[in-house]
Amino acid sequence: MISLRPNTLAAVSAAPKPPVTVEAKADGLALGFAGRVARIARVHQLGELASGAPCGPNVQYPARRLLGFTDVDLIRHRPLHHITQSR
Repeated sequence: MISLRPNTLAAVSAAPKPPVTVEAKADGLALGFAGRVARIARVHQLGELASGAPCGPNVQYPARRLLGFTDVDLIRHRPLHHITQSR
């Protein structure tokens, strides 16, 4: 039998949550970032003005696409192909 210390379960439930959000609807699925990671991603994605370091001067970041799918074929067929071929 495995014996757990009394605070083990409390530590597991208090573990930091991953910085990813998932929103599922009947017509699709959306994945995104949360918290500080979302702010950093937005600044880089849109090319916003933000502080480069704590208490540092503001820096204009160039817009850079982090991830973006525009080809519907890629989005719909690649996952299905992967699932059907892995069996």
